[in-house]
Amino acid sequence: MEFIFNTKKNHYEFLNEITSKIKSIDFPDDTDNKKLLSFINNSNDKKIIFPFQLVGKDYNKLYNFYFNIIRQLLNTNLRNNTCYFFTNDPFYLNNKTEFCITFNNVLNLLYKNANENIKIISPLFSLTNVRFSDKNEPGHFPLLENYNNVVFFPYIHYCYKLSQTSFNSKPIQKILLSGAVASEGYPDRFKLQFLANKYPQYIDQHKLSTEQRDKETWSANNTYNVILNSYLVVFYSGVYNTDNNFILLKLYEILGSGALLLLEKKSQNICNSLGLIENKHYLTIDFNEDEFKVMYRIKNILNVNNANHILNVRREGMEFCHKNLNYNFTTKKFLDFVGKKICGYVYMDEEENELNELKLQISNEIKNGNSLELLNTKIVDDVYKSCHNQIHILYDIRNLLQKEKCIYVEIGAWLGDSASLLLNNDHKTDIYCIDSFHNNYIV
Repeated sequence: MEFIFNTKKNHYEFLNEITSKIKSIDFPDDTDNKKLLSFINNSNDKKIIFPFQLVGKDYNKLYNFYFNIIRQLLNTNLRNNTCYFFTNDPFYLNNKTEFCITFNNVLNLLYKNANENIKIISPLFSLTNVRFSDKNEPGHFPLLENYNNVVFFPYIHYCYKLSQTSFNSKPIQKILLSGAVASEGYPDRFKLQFLANKYPQYIDQHKLSTEQRDKETWSANNTYNVILNSYLVVFYSGVYNTDNNFILLKLYEILGSGALLLLEKKSQNICNSLGLIENKHYLTIDFNEDEFKVMYRIKNILNVNNANHILNVRREGMEFCHKNLNYNFTTKKFLDFVGKKICGYVYMDEEENELNELKLQISNEIKNGNSLELLNTKIVDDVYKSCHNQIHILYDIRNLLQKEKCIYVEIGAWLGDSASLLLNNDHKTDIYCIDSFHNNYIV
């Protein structure tokens, strides 16, 4: 079985990394998709993924390509080949623009087809609490012809390089509300907007359209991320009642900028899935509480008496995000997903392969050696060399280390069990035992 990654889009960090590990195909001059379709028709048992654009520009070109290729594939005998499509957003958009109409048409083609050779990779954790509609209602999920055609990969976003700014030690001492605001789509942002208008001394709002925001994100001056970086706190909430099963790019952008991530409390599960810890990497706020309690929480976060704690949480969140939630994180998650959910095997990177090989070598050495027997040799009468049988592995590890001489340092030598065992090994080892106790008495 061969897995192929179709790269009909611009490459960014994640895709560059993926295509260095997985075979990719591209037909740059294939305007009518004839070359691509010919490749599929002449293939056998292939898994082909068409990625939605994760971060970047030229959305119209991408979705027009998807609309055309999906229609063509629906009229093609795919035999035992399977095509997978990323859906960057899992629900209908507002039908006000040509782009949104094309996007909704793509969703309908994908989700309303019963062909088991055309599947969807959804950015959700699950379909829990998702609203369905057959009328292209914004924020609703298309009705499904076949639930088996959907697989879930919620880690399509990551902390991209442009979002990784330097830590700002003197930010604006306010909470920033950034992103689209709507009473239905973003109800918690809508509530915070009301408070921003009422309490401008505590809350600012960064009002931009999606197109303006994209220009900021990809500007030579890195404008959008610099704006996030300039504030002490930036608010995050989910969209269309998907708080616990859809991670927005903004979460990574906030953490990456070094601003404090202020999370709407019902989104905590997604942070848990990323290894983020409340009060260490982020803080929460509950908009189900009344205005007095919400404002008390906001004032408390901005209080100078809590500055050191806020500083530590900001720094810890930023460092964790830069180190653990970058494109390497998404790459590893994706390769594991491909192995388990698409190709039916467990993916292991080079480091994991090396570790497993080492485990196998040690296991074979133990099976073929006599380390356990040596460890349990009597010294006198009923006194044995050790009561800790697990340390026999040290003898086997020394056999595997083919160095002429090794140095073994043991802190907490007790009766010298380990040292005694290693002295029986034919390979030379310099042994240093450090212990402040002797025969259970302080010396």
